[in-house]
Amino acid sequence: GEVISDIRELVEYVNTSAYLKGYEDYKDADTEAGSLIIANKLSYLGDYVPDDLVSVDDDYIMQDGVMLKSEAYEHLKQMFDDARSEGYYFYISTAYRSYDFQKALYDSYLLKDSAEVVDTYSSRPGFSDHQTGLACDIGMPSYKFDMFTDTAECKWLHANAYKYGFILRYPEGKENITK
Repeated sequence: GEVISDIRELVEYVNTSAYLKGYEDYKDADTEAGSLIIANKLSYLGDYVPDDLVSVDDDYIMQDGVMLKSEAYEHLKQMFDDARSEGYYFYISTAYRSYDFQKALYDSYLLKDSAEVVDTYSSRPGFSDHQTGLACDIGMPSYKFDMFTDTAECKWLHANAYKYGFILRYPEGKENITK
């Protein structure tokens, strides 16, 4: 097993159940949890579809057809508008994904990588936080995702997203927890 010498890291490891095996030790997600619904390698959504999905305005997206749960969208609009008032412009590239869409995406990745590799960068269908309607990928049209990290816009998000109820879901250096 993994040796953990830092007490904070150990508590984080235990509290997040990072010792469990993703896609093996999972339980069904609580789809009645509203904005607290969790999907990850330990929490399975099945074919869940949020009942309050809304379309995101063109002003906030990089491509057509982006949807979020209504509560998440209201908070996101406020965050984007506040950022823009300070001169920071970013956009959603993708948000809600159905089980079938995630399956097609995951299967397309399997054409070039093994499941072990794909599991490091894509969720299996039914396990994606995008399926909750609460998650979105944010970037800028002129930057690839790995380039967005070094922008002033990304730094603004890191400093302010929590004020609107958002977190960075997969922070660098926390792979032992986020899988």
